[in-house]
Amino acid sequence: MATYNVVAKVETVPVGDGLPDRKNYTISPQAISFLQAGDRVNFSSDGTTFKFRYFDNGFWTNTSDIVGSGYKIVASGLAQDATDNILIYDNNTITDIDFNVTHKTVDTTPNQFNFPDRTNIDPKAQVVSFAQITGFNTAVQATVSATGSGYFGFRNAGSGQLKTSGWVSPNETIVVVVEAPHDYEALTRTVTVTIGGVTDTFKVVTRQWPLPEQVYHMGISAPQDLYLRQHIATFFGGEYEPLLSDYLRGGGLVPSIQENEHVPRSLPIHITDLYDTASALYFLFKPPDKGEGANTLDGGKTLSLAWDILTDYTVGYGELSRYLEYRYTFTSSNEELQHTTGSPSDVTIHSSRGAPGTWHQDNGKVWLTVTAPQNVERWYKGTITIYCRNAIDTSLVISRTVDWSMFFYGP
Repeated sequence: MATYNVVAKVETVPVGDGLPDRKNYTISPQAISFLQAGDRVNFSSDGTTFKFRYFDNGFWTNTSDIVGSGYKIVASGLAQDATDNILIYDNNTITDIDFNVTHKTVDTTPNQFNFPDRTNIDPKAQVVSFAQITGFNTAVQATVSATGSGYFGFRNAGSGQLKTSGWVSPNETIVVVVEAPHDYEALTRTVTVTIGGVTDTFKVVTRQWPLPEQVYHMGISAPQDLYLRQHIATFFGGEYEPLLSDYLRGGGLVPSIQENEHVPRSLPIHITDLYDTASALYFLFKPPDKGEGANTLDGGKTLSLAWDILTDYTVGYGELSRYLEYRYTFTSSNEELQHTTGSPSDVTIHSSRGAPGTWHQDNGKVWLTVTAPQNVERWYKGTITIYCRNAIDTSLVISRTVDWSMFFYGP
């Protein structure tokens, strides 16, 4: 059975001007919410001999007053949520503190939760799913695992730290983050989330093929001449002295798209296998949804969210991937700001070229910023669309729209 320690204290504060000293009374903890039959509660005084009185006859096995220090044992047969309120006296005068206890059986089993399957996902996309965990009344252990390669984990709402195990509090929302498989052809990762012994399993499945408008053809068919360095390496990319074995389908240079189904995945491979092949302008690593929060209790705060071509997403396009241009648009919603003093226009967009909406090869980073004063609660949210096109053939354009949120809390 559990043992709890309750300590009552008094601090004498001089008032001055001939007035009597003032007493400040405190108790730690201020209440106990999960007492069960047989639990022991030790009561003690610090600085003054307090008297603890009015122990309920049905709640404790013994109801006599405690002077200075002593203990009580919780009785059996109590109803769920039964309570008792103990009064604390100083020299037979009631103080300005009292102490509450509640009988409640600890429930560590959440209600069944559900993370739905995610299908038709771009390769290496960051898949984000939310669920509020309910039906229990004390913190429980949570774990996340996944098949295949790529990162995975969960974070508690409001926290940016991704982890594979940790604690979840009652009614807390958790965010599960999973990197999708690294190629097309409807590849699958199975994700298992276990919280307090309750488990849910869901799948993350990539798209079968990229969209037709994203596909770029080499344009060489038999019986035309086809050369390894001049044609294949120039189109798909690779080392200065390429090997034919570098161009197996799904090996990193030749994507697993419909147009390349005739290219073998394993040796042997012949140069003629690379006739009528294609690459694609697509996000190998999809720009992720992002969110961030800050506590304004101790002062005004500024939040910033950034997406960078070097760290947050990768575009696939063979050798021509080095000739790309970028531009950005964003929305800022009033949906979460209806009952605050904030405005969607508080959020501003910036890019590395200083012109987010203008195409440029050096425009590879974009970020949003917003500021809130002290003791303010606000939740900003919206979307940002990242556009990418080939700088030579500007008709080849792809885009991805992701969600963002920035919130201030504390009052």
